[in-house]
Amino acid sequence: MNQKSEVRGAGGFKRLALGLVAVVLGFGVAIAFAADNTSITPGSGASVATDDVSNVHYQKFKLVDGTADSTTPAIVTGDGALRTAPTPAAAGGLSVTKLISAASTNATSVKASAGQVYGWSISNTNAAARFVKLYNKASAPTVGTDVPVMTILVPPNAQVVFDSAHGVSFGTGIALATTTGVGDADMGAVAASEIVVNLFWK
Repeated sequence: MNQKSEVRGAGGFKRLALGLVAVVLGFGVAIAFAADNTSITPGSGASVATDDVSNVHYQKFKLVDGTADSTTPAIVTGDGALRTAPTPAAAGGLSVTKLISAASTNATSVKASAGQVYGWSISNTNAAARFVKLYNKASAPTVGTDVPVMTILVPPNAQVVFDSAHGVSFGTGIALATTTGVGDADMGAVAASEIVVNLFWK
């Protein structure tokens, strides 16, 4: 549970509300923790765990998993890194745009405002390479005129998969198109159903 401490020193008092940790400095200090904790007054016999570094004492804290009244410790690696694990949720995930190619360049607006692309799964059933182009644009691109931000090569009869935990930023919008050629000005139309794009974005 969250802790609130009130710190009093010789020059008055200062209130700290620092989540799980209250840091105390000074002389003549009294710490009064919220419920579930022990009141500590210097000279009364209660002990506080500290780490002596060059004659300066730093208070020690034990990290737990965050569940109320839990004593389960958080896992910290030997180099001091704190391990975390994602928690499944019913909402808040990425959005998905699926495109099955028509016999065209498939100019498509994915998002009409700023966003990020986190990954894709793209397959190509043609015997020649095909290209998926991503545009920083709030509407469908004008293929051959607009310059793509990214060009993704999809090999013949193959699938390409990419994912990023950090996302690729598109400051205006997210749009895509498909072409038979790699050049920014290429307008070659792909065949119907030969390209399948699944784009993951936020």
